[in-house]
Amino acid sequence: MVEEVKEAIQITSWVRERWQNPSTLGLVLLAIFVLGFSLSYQYDLAGVAENITWLECSVVLALMVLVIFGWLLSTRLPETLSDKIGILIAIDCETKKERQRLKQDFIEALQHEMMRGNHQQYAIQELSEYRSRKIGSHETASPLLRQTGSHLLIYGRCRMRSHQNRPTYVLELNACVRHAPIAPEVSK
Repeated sequence: MVEEVKEAIQITSWVRERWQNPSTLGLVLLAIFVLGFSLSYQYDLAGVAENITWLECSVVLALMVLVIFGWLLSTRLPETLSDKIGILIAIDCETKKERQRLKQDFIEALQHEMMRGNHQQYAIQELSEYRSRKIGSHETASPLLRQTGSHLLIYGRCRMRSHQNRPTYVLELNACVRHAPIAPEVSK
């Protein structure tokens, strides 16, 4: 019994860590499909085709639709309101501990500084680990700015390295900016 609980916890933590990945959605849907039909026929899989009922089929399909809907809602990109200046932060970290420290030290400090004087002009949002890992260049960052309606995307990597025999955080940051076209006269 204890081993089964440990396995269930490991599976749920695995799914939670990889939830944003579309292949995880496929695996979860496949598991629901297989488990749903195997439990409804009490492991009598030889006679599934003859014993299938519309109620059992609709329950499994409804559960699959609910999971798809929940996945789409939970993985959607944050949107910036039109009256705000949107700032997205997508920094990839090697470990959960680094991500938590980055969130406490960097992101919360940035939010505090940005909100100090002009608290109603800025919308600072953090992208998920999955999306942060996908951004590696200006070409992959630009579409995210358009999709979210944001104006600035700060992206990069946070790593722990040894410097002078001491563990040190290395933060590599890049930025991508989106703005309305500037008239040639103003640009000159």
